[in-house]
Amino acid sequence: MRSTTRPRLALVALAATTLMLATAVTSSARDGASGGSGGGDGYTVEVSVTYTGDGAPGSGGGSHTVVVRAACWWSSEIDDGVDGGDAEAVQQWVDEQYSGGHHSGAEWVRTLGPRERFEKAVEDWNDDEDMSWYRLQCQDSVDSDLALDYAPNSVSWPNGPDSPRIVEAWQEGTEPEPAVDPEVLAEAARQDMVIAAPEVDRNPRSAALGGATMVNLPTWFWVTDPAAVGGEDGTRTIRAEIADSPVYAEVTAKTGGLSVSSASGSAECPPEVALRQWSPGAANSTGCTVEFARASVGQPDGFPVTAATQWDATWEGQTQGGDPVGGDLESLSRETSITVPVAEIQGIVEAVQ
Repeated sequence: MRSTTRPRLALVALAATTLMLATAVTSSARDGASGGSGGGDGYTVEVSVTYTGDGAPGSGGGSHTVVVRAACWWSSEIDDGVDGGDAEAVQQWVDEQYSGGHHSGAEWVRTLGPRERFEKAVEDWNDDEDMSWYRLQCQDSVDSDLALDYAPNSVSWPNGPDSPRIVEAWQEGTEPEPAVDPEVLAEAARQDMVIAAPEVDRNPRSAALGGATMVNLPTWFWVTDPAAVGGEDGTRTIRAEIADSPVYAEVTAKTGGLSVSSASGSAECPPEVALRQWSPGAANSTGCTVEFARASVGQPDGFPVTAATQWDATWEGQTQGGDPVGGDLESLSRETSITVPVAEIQGIVEAVQ
């Protein structure tokens, strides 16, 4: 993953400042609102995920890139105007904190840990100019448990029963990957889920009447692609997994079937009925049928008819700490519009003398 939007430097309400020393990397951060799947205001990242399931893009599997809001991340701007890649500036900043420049020295010892840890880090830094400091940042809504799960080798310092402090020792290596909330990942997967609009065929389709059906005659409709109604059980799934991360999300979409509606007739058909194609001798009660109450006079192309599906979406997944989670997502809908000409057959009855 790599950053795509510059973070707003707001610390977690229940998780205090965390610092680490890591190999400097070039950030592609920029100001502005995010875009793409699952994005939102704040700090967003491009995440490489593996999608699987019958609702996965393409044939499933392989790597896909989505843009999601990060829950926690590491910022190379450790304070206003203090660049984590500037060893001298960081050294001065640390000295100021421990001498009570911004807070009391005792407060910073509780927050940052013993000063010797950072002095040792700076000594090692002097031997490697490619090192840089990073500071933990999280969205305001992120609780301390997620931050503690995310910060590697973290130490919780008590600051009341519900407000742990986090202390992070420096370490060598690249900038850690941001943490992603599995619900945000689920929202991205839901957006990328492949559910086709329902293409339908129908019968009768009279060649003598320009492909029309007839007034008050049951007209069968059926979907030509079973996936458009999720097969007979009406479900589609997509699972998103982030490489080298315990976080995953699996989305299940379920539909009640096909809705066929027009100004002159409509029907609601469960998936197994919507899949049933007309055949000679088939009982009309077994199909997805609509009876048009009047002819499409004045509408040369026929009545506008909408074939639609509505999908309820739920998700389940796992957090950074390995806890199972899940819930409901915004529903999805798909629809196709067609026109159906409807003709009226006139019959003449002669009296027998």
